[in-house]
Formats: sequence, structure tokens, C-alpha cells
Amino acid sequence: MLHNFYTKTLFYLLYFVIIIPIKTNAQNIGNEWINYKQSYFKIKITQKGIYQIDYEELKSSGFPINVNPQKIQLFRNGYEQAIFIKGEDDQQFNNGDFIEFYAEGNDGSLDSLLYAPAKSQPHQYYSLYTDTASYFLTYSTDNQVGKRMKALQKTNERNLKLETFHLEESLQLFTLSYSEGQPEPIGTTLNSGILNSNYSYGKGWSGEIQQPNISTSFNFILKNIIKSDSIKPTLEILFAGRSAGQHSIETWFNEDSKQRLIDTIFFNNYSTHKSSKIVNFQDITNDKLRVSTRSNASLNDQYSVSYLKLIYPQNFDMNGTTEKVFNLNQNALPERFISIPNAPVGVQLYDISAKYVSKVVSNV
Repeated sequence: MLHNFYTKTLFYLLYFVIIIPIKTNAQNIGNEWINYKQSYFKIKITQKGIYQIDYEELKSSGFPINVNPQKIQLFRNGYEQAIFIKGEDDQQFNNGDFIEFYAEGNDGSLDSLLYAPAKSQPHQYYSLYTDTASYFLTYSTDNQVGKRMKALQKTNERNLKLETFHLEESLQLFTLSYSEGQPEPIGTTLNSGILNSNYSYGKGWSGEIQQPNISTSFNFILKNIIKSDSIKPTLEILFAGRSAGQHSIETWFNEDSKQRLIDTIFFNNYSTHKSSKIVNFQDITNDKLRVSTRSNASLNDQYSVSYLKLIYPQNFDMNGTTEKVFNLNQNALPERFISIPNAPVGVQLYDISAKYVSKVVSNV
């Protein structure tokens, strides 16, 4: 991720709570990563991004700033995260030093443990309970040093071909209505059937309930799109059944006289159905794509749209933006060569493709 740092603090994004763990004799329950000789400071995160904690913020939170900064660690979900600490080489955390790390808010990944089977979870873009993730800042009380970002200096020594685009992902997520899932026995309605307390097919947050024979439209703006012969945009839609019986749902591109039917799907009852289709460049007008859905089944057919995800080739121009995620097209090459026009002065490039984060120090 690219992030241009400013002098203003990010403390309003970080909320600290001191946690003093209490040791018990319980069986393994997922907290085995905790060292009971250490104190942990909770940091609540709701948005993806690069975060900094400076000297004054750390001091005001109650964190002991006199500890060797090389021993500072950051955890999430039981795994240590790689961080960068400016000025830690002198083994002192001084005024002007800071902790830097990549963090994300909470999604639906952990909710998969609630579903039986796990594959019945509709999607993992949204949590059933909270969008807030908890990170824990601590310091080791022994000789263990913390996990750090790897600083890399790269040049194009292998004469790699310049990448002309990355794959931009535009997600429209809808969570206004809760779908209760499939009542039992299958084929019954929410009024006539029995709802189990467990999580299974169809249960979760979705969009508003749509009525039959009424068209609902969604609009995308494709910024800096590259019309490449090698790859076309793709559109993925997740539908949720909101009534018993068979659903018949059409998906259209464009509007009025230019409308084109691209898909008709069929699925049953309160389950979900994922549709994925190629988008022709002719369907994009003035860098805009209009998508419409409509049920053409019985008068009792109801459905909702949980999300639409559009993936399209986009150039690397950062004009007008201070941060950006680039998703490189997958291939067998371990390294890529990219050029980023109009990158902000002092910008940093991070590799966030793995559980650890590599900091790339290079000219962009």
C-alpha cells in the first residue's frame, strides 16, 4: 500500500487499553500466544492503512517508553505482525521516533467458525458482529526481539518488462437487511418453518429485499481503465434468496435502448448464488458501467443483492490520491517492474501480499 505521511498525528485512529492477563489452568483455547509476564496494550482498528504511533502518543497511553524498542511486538489473532520502528538501533525510544505498521479492520473471516459447514458462509467481506479489529502492542521481558518489516532496495537488474496495469477491485457491499437463512423443512417460509439457531446457508447480512419484476440498478465508475486485449473486466454478484421456491433473476448491462442481458440465474429458497461474468469494453460508456438486476419469476419471488465486485485493468497513475493498493496480475515471476506516475513526494511502497509486511525502499 502507498501512503504519504503528514505531520498530523494518527492518535484519533488508535485507542489504547492496558490488559494484564491472568493465568489459568484451562485447556488450549487460542490464547496460548500470550506471555503472562508481559502487559498488552489494545489498539482498535476499523480501516485498512499504514498507522504510526509516535513518542508522545506512546507515552500518553501509559506504555513504558524506557524499554528497549527492539523488544516491542505487535500481535493480532495470536500472530505477531511485522512492524517498523524508526530510531530503534540505539535501543532507546526517543522523541521523534515512531512505530509504523499495516493494519486492517475486522471482516468475516473469524465468523466462518460459526457456520456448519464452513463453506455455507455467504462471504467474508463483512462481520456479523463488529468491524473493529484488536491489535495488541507489548514488549518482551526476555532477550526476544520483535518481528520487523524487511527493508528492500530493488533495481531492475533483470531487465523485467514494465507492467502496464494492475487489477483494480471495486466492491459495493450491502448490509442493510439481515437474512435469517433457510427454515426447516426446506421449502417452508419464514412464517411456516422453523429457524435453527446455528449459522448455515443464506444466513447473514445482505441488501434490501427486492420485489419481482422491478429493476434495481448499480453504477460503477472505472477510473484510469486500461482497455487491454489480454484481460477484460469481470463482475461478480452474490444474490441471496429471501423467499421460498425457485428464483429467476436477470442481470443487465447499460440502460434504455443499449441494455444487454448478460445472465439469467436460477436457485432455490433462502440459499445464496454467486454469478461471475466477463464485461465487454463496449458495455462501458464514458468510463461508467451500469448494472441492473430483476426477478422475472412468480409474484412471491424475493431476493437481495449482498455485494457486487468489479475487477478491471487500471493504470498505475496516482494523480490526485495519497494512498493506493495495487493488485498485480498473477504470474510465475517472483519480481515485477512497475512505474508509478504522479506519486506523492516521500511516498513509501509496501508489500502486503503475505501475513508479514515487507517495506520496499525505492524510487517510485
